[in-house]
Amino acid sequence: RMLGITTDEVPDTASCPTFLKWAQDRGLVIPKSEAREHDIAVFMWTTNTDGRVDHVGYLTGVDDQNWFTLEGNVYNKVTTRIFRRDDPQVVAIVRLPISEDPTPGQDLDTDTALRYLVQKIKEFGG
Repeated sequence: RMLGITTDEVPDTASCPTFLKWAQDRGLVIPKSEAREHDIAVFMWTTNTDGRVDHVGYLTGVDDQNWFTLEGNVYNKVTTRIFRRDDPQVVAIVRLPISEDPTPGQDLDTDTALRYLVQKIKEFGG
């Protein structure tokens, strides 16, 4: 909300299962092979026994073998991590309906806000 993102764009919840259902209902889940920077990875940890997704991460980069993530709530901090593209813990990729190539001077949209946040976290050593 502080970034001007409405609940029409992203649900106002910290529940990973609710977020995934919201994305599925809107056709926003894409094949993992199509993942790219700025998508959202949805995780189900191998230690999970209830069959529900339990974490999300923002993709800061993708290459042929890895997903690079920015995640909160990892040992009580924000951190970056690397996951192999064949890691079974990544159960879904969500692509939010946002601008792909914002132009300078446009109003702050979701993509611009996420890029800004990533840059600020990097600047502060996150």
